[in-house]
Amino acid sequence: MAKKKAETAVSETIEETAVSEPALTPQPRNIIGSATEHMRLAAAMLRSKGGAHAESCAFVAAELERRADQLEKLNE
Repeated sequence: MAKKKAETAVSETIEETAVSEPALTPQPRNIIGSATEHMRLAAAMLRSKGGAHAESCAFVAAELERRADQLEKLNE
């Protein structure tokens, strides 16, 4: 005899959270400038993380900063 699957109710409401827009520098002139800006923004967000993963987030943030510096040197 086949078993019937139990149906579950799914809430139709979606909660929206307020997200503040980060302060961006003036528009970059090219794609490398845009990439470095986003990498630096990501690094800043990672540095603000705390808790159990703070050390690994700080490590990744330092790597992003280093790569952003390399991209800027290539862009010169």
